Amino acid sequence: MLLRAAAELNIDLSRSYMIGDMLKDIETGKKLGVKGILVRTGYGSNIVRTDMPVYIAEDILDAVQWILKDRKG
Repeated sequence: MLLRAAAELNIDLSRSYMIGDMLKDIETGKKLGVKGILVRTGYGSNIVRTDMPVYIAEDILDAVQWILKDRKG
């Protein structure tokens, strides 16, 4: 589904991010070649730190702020 959306909407996955509160969200992003960000809200509050996401955010605002900094770098 995500690959189809990327093709139809001309999304460059190499410049994209997957934000989620479950490791399966981050795993999906990793398989697609996007940067995964785990938010520690919802299900993410129970996840112990892992090497899989490129960033672990406290909430969606923290994730967006990190993405904006990452895009500049």
